[in-house]
Amino acid sequence: MVWVLIIACLILSALIHIGSKQVTEVFVEAENLESTPGITLMDPNAGGIEIVKVNDGNGIKVNWGPVGIHVNDTGKCRVKQVGKFNVQVRGQLPNGNEYPVVIDSGNPAHMAVVTTVVLENALAIVPFEQLPKGQGGICRLGELKIGDMRIVNPPCRYWTGHYERRFLGWTTWKQKDINLGLGLMQSFVYILIDDVSQEVEFSVKRFIAEPNEAWASYPMIVETREHGNKRLMADIPVAGQTRRIMLDTGAGPGLILTAKIWATISDGLQIVSRAKSFVSSPADGRVPCNKVVVRELGIGGALIPNAAVFVMANENPYGEGDFTLGMGFFKETTVVLDFGNNLLWIKKPG
Repeated sequence: MVWVLIIACLILSALIHIGSKQVTEVFVEAENLESTPGITLMDPNAGGIEIVKVNDGNGIKVNWGPVGIHVNDTGKCRVKQVGKFNVQVRGQLPNGNEYPVVIDSGNPAHMAVVTTVVLENALAIVPFEQLPKGQGGICRLGELKIGDMRIVNPPCRYWTGHYERRFLGWTTWKQKDINLGLGLMQSFVYILIDDVSQEVEFSVKRFIAEPNEAWASYPMIVETREHGNKRLMADIPVAGQTRRIMLDTGAGPGLILTAKIWATISDGLQIVSRAKSFVSSPADGRVPCNKVVVRELGIGGALIPNAAVFVMANENPYGEGDFTLGMGFFKETTVVLDFGNNLLWIKKPG
């Protein structure tokens, strides 16, 4: 009987090992949804939405009605994080469907959803042609509830790409995300991301760093680039050099940059390992890069041991000037995006 159990366990272990090799994650880009059965095309100039210019060389300009943000009397909403690699919370649509909401300062828009969310909720859409790869148009989300906070009539785009996990050719999981971008994040006075207690706090009241000596602060600004796209930038020491770097709370890796920028900060860093890797994008899928692990990397006032740096080619979808700091280096501390005072606060170690 014992031998039978041992053999059964060995067979089960072998099957699990073989099965794990058959699990793949792929990026699926769908056709635009205009002709999809069950999808409603909304009147773009009704119900608080006005399209001013379409594809004029500067992108699509849409005037939305006012966004309503309703919180309790404290002016704060604190909820649990649900993401492992980036900042995610749970959100609920008016029909009761719940989805992970990615708090993504790397997305310049107010809000975006993947096609799976559009289809599952039959959201009304306005498709557009000649948009950048991966972007389909705008859609009406209506309302998003996060904890006891309600966000009403948020401007929302939809993306035509999503990730799927497949086992032996069968789809076992589809990405179903709502993305809360920088355009909407700016509506709050501050957003606190506590990776120790695994919580996120949204507030319309000002941030008070208490005790003050426990925090370091760095200048932070929302920078407007060509076509009106926005980026959240901070002046923060990286490898002993104060650099202006983009903050991307939707990115899991700690540091993403190009070979050109890597050459300017890598002197004196002890490299532990190099390997082929990739960074993920909702529009471009997986972008190849090199993962370089360094013995120790200074970020702000902290020294990050065995820090992973993702080095892309200079020719990549984001341009040779891409220099991004994700959430990978803040897993044991608290970060505050203080839009009221244009400061990035990082709680000091210990």
